Amino acid sequence: MNRNARLSVRLPGDLVETARRAAYWTSEPAVLRLMAWRDGHGLSPTEAALRERQELSGRIVTVGDLMRDALAQVLQRELPPASDDGPPIDTTVV
Repeated sequence: MNRNARLSVRLPGDLVETARRAAYWTSEPAVLRLMAWRDGHGLSPTEAALRERQELSGRIVTVGDLMRDALAQVLQRELPPASDDGPPIDTTVV
């Protein structure tokens, strides 16, 4: 799989703005907690604190995350089922 692959699409401005707002408001609680985490743990956090930071980071949603998820759903829904006479089609989106 090529992790450097790019896909360019033109989207209506209102859809882009909706995705940006969704990513912002979904991520805001985790971002605020990460900022507080940073202020409270300084340069030498414990292992437990680092795990907390990792968990909080995993809650951040980007517009790219939303677009990759949307593309993966479209591919799963629209591609024909794999036949037995050829290799399976990899629809993984990174």
